[in-house]
Amino acid sequence: SISRLDSPKKDKRLPRPIAINEIKKLFSAFENKKEKKWIISRNQALFLFLYTCGLRISEAIDLKTNALPLNTSVLVEGKGKKERMVPVLNVTNQAIENYQKECPYPISSSVYVFLGTRGDKMSPRSFQRAMERARNSVGLPATTTPHSLRHSYATHLLNAGTDLRSIQTLLGHSALSSTQIYTQIEQ
Repeated sequence: SISRLDSPKKDKRLPRPIAINEIKKLFSAFENKKEKKWIISRNQALFLFLYTCGLRISEAIDLKTNALPLNTSVLVEGKGKKERMVPVLNVTNQAIENYQKECPYPISSSVYVFLGTRGDKMSPRSFQRAMERARNSVGLPATTTPHSLRHSYATHLLNAGTDLRSIQTLLGHSALSSTQIYTQIEQ
């Protein structure tokens, strides 16, 4: 009977980090002439927030206005309601402040920081689409997604000599084995 057949092992593909020079190109690629200035600012701020903090898209767009100003760190609620403190770079803070100034909706009276075109909470899909347009305009592969920014963060930290346990904490992985995948990436 069919129940005796082994299910095929899913091949665990290695994450594909984005090279640092490509990160810069991608950041600039959000500056699309067809886009409103505040949308460009929002997308760039979100991009930096994802990349420089190693966040999942849901963690980033769940950022609430009561967390502002971020200063040097932010408390992030990850998978399974687990919280972790993540350091925030000055460049990321500046990008978020810039976006706040540009945003036509009063962010201070909103629950969430990253807003959609109608002033409600931004959807992950809208950023995924913005990222698709940006990566296509600079010729990066389809593996260049919001989540690949998280992989890039971890890989770039590892390449800079950050130890695996610290990266595990920063990413909010409960098991070190989830973080060890980054040691197998050639870059």
